[in-house]
Amino acid sequence: MRDPFASLSDAMYRLRWFVLAFWLLLVSVAGPVFAASATDYLKGDGISIPGTASDHADRVLSSEFDLGSQNTLAVVFHSSTTTVDDAAFKDAVTKATADIMAIPGVTKMTTFYSSNQASLVSSDGHTTIAPVVVSGDDASVQKKVPIIRDKLKGNRLEDHLVGSPAAAYDGQQAAFEDLHRSEFVTLPVIIIMLLLVFRTLVAAAVPLLLGVLSIGLTTAVVGILGRFTEVSVFALNIGSLLGLGLSIDYCLIILTRYREELAIGQEPKRALAVTMSTAGRSIVYSAITVVLAMAAITALLAPIMIVRSISLAVLLVAVLSVVIAMTLLPALLALLKHRLEWVRVIPKPREPKKGEVGAWYRFSYFVMRRPWVWLGACLLVLLGLASPVTSIAFGAPLPPPGTEIQKGATLVSDAFAPGQLSPIYIVVQAPGKNGVWTPEVLQAVRDLTSKIGEDSRVAGVTSLSTVFDSLPDGTFSTLIPDTLGPARAGAAAFVNLDRNDDTTIVSVISKYADNDSKTVELVKDIRGTTVPAITNLSRYPVYVGGQTATIYDYQTSLFSRFPAVAIAVALIIFVILMVFFQSVALPVKAVLMNLISIAATFGILSLVFQHGLFSGLLGFTSTDYVTVITPGILYVMLFALSTDYEVFMLSRVREYFRNFGNNEEAVAAGLQHTAGIIAAAGLILVFTFGSFVVSSTLVLKEIGLGLALGILIDSTIVRVVMVP
Repeated sequence: MRDPFASLSDAMYRLRWFVLAFWLLLVSVAGPVFAASATDYLKGDGISIPGTASDHADRVLSSEFDLGSQNTLAVVFHSSTTTVDDAAFKDAVTKATADIMAIPGVTKMTTFYSSNQASLVSSDGHTTIAPVVVSGDDASVQKKVPIIRDKLKGNRLEDHLVGSPAAAYDGQQAAFEDLHRSEFVTLPVIIIMLLLVFRTLVAAAVPLLLGVLSIGLTTAVVGILGRFTEVSVFALNIGSLLGLGLSIDYCLIILTRYREELAIGQEPKRALAVTMSTAGRSIVYSAITVVLAMAAITALLAPIMIVRSISLAVLLVAVLSVVIAMTLLPALLALLKHRLEWVRVIPKPREPKKGEVGAWYRFSYFVMRRPWVWLGACLLVLLGLASPVTSIAFGAPLPPPGTEIQKGATLVSDAFAPGQLSPIYIVVQAPGKNGVWTPEVLQAVRDLTSKIGEDSRVAGVTSLSTVFDSLPDGTFSTLIPDTLGPARAGAAAFVNLDRNDDTTIVSVISKYADNDSKTVELVKDIRGTTVPAITNLSRYPVYVGGQTATIYDYQTSLFSRFPAVAIAVALIIFVILMVFFQSVALPVKAVLMNLISIAATFGILSLVFQHGLFSGLLGFTSTDYVTVITPGILYVMLFALSTDYEVFMLSRVREYFRNFGNNEEAVAAGLQHTAGIIAAAGLILVFTFGSFVVSSTLVLKEIGLGLALGILIDSTIVRVVMVP
């Protein structure tokens, strides 16, 4: 029976002009129609987990109070010379309020002047906050951010639009700029690396052409995906560079083997058939492994939008990359044939003398003479690098420096408490005839407010109880809507008066930032100790939400699923590699090495971003933690990339073993023919992902450095030393 990969090669050889025309047509359609509008369908957040307490709280806040930790905006007004009591300050705020309220979709804007809420004004009177309510989902609110900012232009006061939608918008814009900046840095380096590897302009141009094509098609694929499901903006950044990396990887593997076959005298058609049945087979198995692993991750982490959308994008990018490598690339090679050697920019390497072996061949035997020593040394290094993982800490992503949201957040933190913009919301639901207006619920709200107010970590707490702070307990617990009087407007901020009167909220401001460990502990204590201690609340649903709670629930949900994800991915890789290599030992070794190299990568990230190692050189200020978004994305990406080199190298080793029947000779010959290209491909990916280090977005900086380190470790220590 004829090899199916050789048959595919013959088909691509015959239909080369048709295949080329098909891809040109696809790019010309997909680019203008889908790629150009991809950013319109992406989201800047994606950390809310359906079913968690914080998500339930946010849904109630949104439906009953038109606010929530993920869709609330606020305008910060500040003047260094005047205060809120001055007429000029009031006039500026009033005019800005009228302009913003004229925007379609803006339903409410609360100011100090309309509500007389002292909590909206800083202690020195120079700064005030005005919450803005916008109708629609998170994406709709986010689209209003530039419109509201445009309305604020020309205001006599210093003003900043803040809140989660503004942070998501600024993060999205920064991510797009970072992507363009990284591409600007990456492409020249890739060109130089390809010229060094292939030594001719034509051969170097092929991987670059396919890489650029992959970026465009990946953008289109992510844009299409965003039309049908929620997709994070990070899926575009990471998907684009992964598409570039995988396309160049696959191209290097196939192109190198094809040139080898031509060099030994094979005619082009036969050389292509041999190439596709060997190198082509290895990249298909590698891609299948990536696709199945990403499918498992997508299914297991489906509730976590940001990770799910990235793993799904990686899955589609892997499919796209291997389809390009198995169709367009052989068609191009069939067209170019020996023209790959045209326009030589670097002389050919010296031909080895008869019986002379290469440096990688000698190195492999050097390692294999003392395998346990080398293996032990490598494990010692990797486990040493991985050791900081035991104390790794995670926290919320920070806004990129210099953005509007960062300036506004800094201003509020200085004028108010650091947690002012990210309150902890305690949502109490009291279904029934009288809803909230029962002595039991009202007394519980007062007791809860008093108890939380005594906590040394709390800067302020507001609730229905603080609106009627002057009323004694007996009078307060008998309140009903008809007896609220002039305080009705203030009460409406804490009870859903215009709906069912069955929900009330308590808003808690931490003395610390939302990503501070003390605020996280405060959330955990409110959930675990403070609320349960209020006996009157025992029979009512109570949910604790807000930005800190959302991040905490994201982290808990992600890490609780991680063991299942790790096992599923390991099993998939094991089964696919077992089928490919018809061995049990090799897949086990591959999985263990992947886990060790990923652990080492996380350990280095902890040293750099949590402990500040080289922070000055990399241009950031240490946050004392690693961003909670990073681990899931890195795990997905590194497992997607690590099998490429494993399959490529060991498939060549197996090929030589069948020829020689000698294990050590097969390893040495396999390493001689693959180590150089693996090192080159690894370096290209290191520079590709390492370009994210210049990002202003800390998350992208972490992901870029993590991917670069992971690939560097995998393509050097693991593949070149530990495999032999």
